[in-house]
Amino acid sequence: MSSRLPERIDPERLVQQGQVLKGRFELAQMARVSALLADEKGSVEFELVFGRDAEKRPVVQSHVSADLRLTCQRCLEPVNHAVDSRTTLGLVTGLDEARDLPEEYESLLLEEPTLSVRDMVEDELLLAIPAFPRHASACSKHTETGGQEDESRSASPFSVLGTLKNGKLNREH
Repeated sequence: MSSRLPERIDPERLVQQGQVLKGRFELAQMARVSALLADEKGSVEFELVFGRDAEKRPVVQSHVSADLRLTCQRCLEPVNHAVDSRTTLGLVTGLDEARDLPEEYESLLLEEPTLSVRDMVEDELLLAIPAFPRHASACSKHTETGGQEDESRSASPFSVLGTLKNGKLNREH
């Protein structure tokens, strides 16, 4: 393995050779991921092991790890999210091959003869980011009220209508 990774790789050739690619990318170099981050400082480390499974299918064992700073969807403050993702990618050239993969495999459709290493790693990182990141415990804005919702938010939105109705009834009588 060279100290510098190629920008694009031939995955079929790497499978035949049983190659292993290890490296690191700065999060700021990944436009799709950095758009989702509260802070794009840091890096993602990866290992891609090319080979064949027991059924002789071409596969890539992917391991991606990073510490991300996302935006909590409850309080809109930064929240740390550790990614440690391990995935088996089945290399396929069509949808029929993808359907034949074992359930625990993810399919990687080879539409071109070469792939971008950065795009592969970025795709795996994107899949590991939660759709709605939030703090595991109570958020800072929620702890100010002791984790309780204030009365105006916990009351039924129709209680005002009930008050108006009761007020009208009382005035008529």
